[in-house]
Amino acid sequence: MSRPPHPAAKLAVAERITESSRAAFGQATSGDPVETTVAYLADLLTERADQLRARHALTIDPTVDPAARERLARCLFSVEGAVELLGDEGQGEGFLALCEGLIAVALMRGYRAESLRAPVARYLDGPGA
Repeated sequence: MSRPPHPAAKLAVAERITESSRAAFGQATSGDPVETTVAYLADLLTERADQLRARHALTIDPTVDPAARERLARCLFSVEGAVELLGDEGQGEGFLALCEGLIAVALMRGYRAESLRAPVARYLDGPGA
């Protein structure tokens, strides 16, 4: 019978995903928020799909401690960066919720990141755009 991973190992996974996210976002930055977001989502869905799966599994794992859960909740996207981009805390948090939902659905259904361009653009361009 195998032993469950040690809590420190779970926290280390969250830290590794955070480091990967920061590096990938830095490479995806193009100046255009829609292009940057779609490039980042594409990287998540192709190059880092295993990290997404690990994150989702650990998020619902009842043995994960609160510190690791907090790291996991914030390891893909920056609330501060979204607020800076959109100029409003509610809009920033809404954008992150949209991105989280998009990657979850895309991962489960096998969608390509390009199919996520329209909802990202719609959100960033605002209502009626």
